[in-house]
Amino acid sequence: MFAKLINNSLKLAPHFVEVEGKIILNPQENDYRLLGYKPVVYQDCPSALSNQTLVETYSEDNEKIYVNYQVQSNSNISREEEIKIELMEIDSKSIRPLRAQETDRLIALENQAELLRAELRDITGSSN
Repeated sequence: MFAKLINNSLKLAPHFVEVEGKIILNPQENDYRLLGYKPVVYQDCPSALSNQTLVETYSEDNEKIYVNYQVQSNSNISREEEIKIELMEIDSKSIRPLRAQETDRLIALENQAELLRAELRDITGSSN
């Protein structure tokens, strides 16, 4: 999987891209890299207790984006944190496994995630 890290959010690479004026329906690694996308590496996911939630964190180097996980307590979680948790659950449980097989469902989930991101921006007053 390829993505870009934008404002500490993972933006997944699309199923088709435009490179040098050509639409490519089945992009290869070189196509994605030309557009600034990097391979995503998921680190081992720790276990969480029932009163804890896993939150994805991201880092990158010149070649790859790394997804790590932090365990957070569920007590006194703000709406902002709830949205981040929900986004992480959508990304980790739904989008990755469905990416190749269920394009329509993926688009619906990505739209849902974008709505949550917009709500998060409204809550935090961020313009990103």
